[in-house]
Amino acid sequence: MSKLQTVILTNTKELIGYSSQICTLFEECFSTKMSTDFWRWAYIENPFGNPIVAITLDGGKLVGHYAVIPYFLMNNKGEQIKSALSMTTMVAESHRKYYLFTSLAEDVYAEMKRQQYNIVCGFPNLLSVSGFRKRLGWKIGEPDFVASVTKQQLMSSEALSLFNSNKKRFGFNTLDQPQIEWRLKKPDFNYMKKKGNILKKYSDGYDLMSINEQNIDYLDEGKRYNVLLDSSIHDLKKYIEFEYQFGYRCISNEGENYEFDKSMLMSDVF
Repeated sequence: MSKLQTVILTNTKELIGYSSQICTLFEECFSTKMSTDFWRWAYIENPFGNPIVAITLDGGKLVGHYAVIPYFLMNNKGEQIKSALSMTTMVAESHRKYYLFTSLAEDVYAEMKRQQYNIVCGFPNLLSVSGFRKRLGWKIGEPDFVASVTKQQLMSSEALSLFNSNKKRFGFNTLDQPQIEWRLKKPDFNYMKKKGNILKKYSDGYDLMSINEQNIDYLDEGKRYNVLLDSSIHDLKKYIEFEYQFGYRCISNEGENYEFDKSMLMSDVF
């Protein structure tokens, strides 16, 4: 093994030069190919700005990768936070004893602080939760959940109504045209807008990409909708399909606590 070299990439022109190696490392780590179109959509075509990517090279070969993409969130009071979405963490099997996951993430967060970001957030999978919490200092609470519900069940939920009454929660801004147009151009996904609702066909129902109380009434009767719900919405937990964990870390104002309106739009998975 030669001396490891860490490189911080902060603009798309630099990053494109490593695209082939990044896709190769992804396939090595996850035994599946990364779509080039998805990679370009998330990292190169992102209207929020440039990504921040930390990579580790061993003799010129890419062996480690951690990245965030800018993904600004806003609440119903019009307040915006400069936030980024945590993306794929990858370390070659040959280099997993060198704690590259932690060091690469901290390098990215240091650059985020230099660029005056407020938070990094994301949806770590079950195997990653412990590492993000213990090694990276993320705030990760009780798991949220995806529920399969009807229009009437959404409208009848007192817990959902109470949750939506808090206008301070930060979520994806669906009113910003360039941002929502980019989000709905995610490759290999077909989204539709229907009277203020953003839907994606799934099996014999739909994924409801975000919840706007005023638009629920326009949903079709007799259909089932998969919705990402906060852990506090207890009266809909009986319709759970699976848990989906969210977390974040403050980059500036480290003691501050934020509240979030989590939705499928915020995640790169749906």
